[in-house]
Amino acid sequence: MTEPLSFALTLDISVEDPDPVGPAACGRPRRRLTPPLRPPSRQRRAPSPVTLRRSPAVGCTRTKTMGEYVMTTITIGGLLPGEAGANVLIAAATAYYAEADTLVREALAAGRHVDLEDLQDRGRTPDLDAFCRANGLAYQRAWVSQLGVFEAGLEYWQPGMERPLQEAADESGEPMIALAELRRCHRAGETLSGVVARLARAESGAVPPLILVPVSGAGDLGSA
Repeated sequence: MTEPLSFALTLDISVEDPDPVGPAACGRPRRRLTPPLRPPSRQRRAPSPVTLRRSPAVGCTRTKTMGEYVMTTITIGGLLPGEAGANVLIAAATAYYAEADTLVREALAAGRHVDLEDLQDRGRTPDLDAFCRANGLAYQRAWVSQLGVFEAGLEYWQPGMERPLQEAADESGEPMIALAELRRCHRAGETLSGVVARLARAESGAVPPLILVPVSGAGDLGSA
């Protein structure tokens, strides 16, 4: 009588981590890093400010913590009271944009507005926005979308406006309008030319260039 045969089979199965060092492993959200494209600025002048008020954020460096960080561009233009005015703007902008010093001085030398780009939480730079409004500097700030969280958009302000306004934006940071919003404007009695003019004011190209204005006692800067 023959004995039954038996077999032992050992399987060594290993599963490779699909993303060992990516955003999922670090606990960070995936970010859209597409840099906006910027059209040439319009050469417009704004009323000359006398002094610049310091922002509470001047001299501070912000540490990026967990949040919805997306690529955010702010375009700033207007008149600065001498070299001291440029230095105060640079200090306020550096709290959000590390390359502000170089980019502001390049913009002044070229006679154009300055474009600053970096990751910001939900596309916001509240202290820098407030600094610009307090000192009569026009700005347009645009952010890209965060999938499933918020859409791309922009905010802008110019001297003479009571408050900043927001518009929908494409991924390059320029204003756009959806069909549903266009229909709402039509029902509200707005004309097509009026809608086009409103969106044109929100373009980054509507921000005037940065210009140094020689002033006596330029170092006498107010505080916020």
